[in-house]
Amino acid sequence: MKEASLSAKKTASGNYIIEAYGKGFGINGDKYYNPSGKQIIVKVCISADGAIIDSETTFEKETPDFGGSLLANTEFYEAYKGKTEENYSSVENYSGATYTGKGYKDALKNAFAVFKL
Repeated sequence: MKEASLSAKKTASGNYIIEAYGKGFGINGDKYYNPSGKQIIVKVCISADGAIIDSETTFEKETPDFGGSLLANTEFYEAYKGKTEENYSSVENYSGATYTGKGYKDALKNAFAVFKL
């Protein structure tokens, strides 16, 4: 399996931009729904004090009507703004896209691991 992150950059203001992998439906999905075998890739901007400033999914091959539409929804990302390593997992998963939501949180976990280095 690929490394947990693709890239990490510290900005002049002390924030971090990290692109990390997460195992969503494409990896952990039910074989009857043809998982893609691809991880979700999320770009996360984390402030110098460890809070999520913003995030976006840069690659996904999730189920189009479930996880794919969740990752296309800007309200989904809004729920994570301001969250830290200690509380990002408290954001509730969305019904019908559980694996995708877990994959997104997996990518955030990997981004925070890089942030702490």
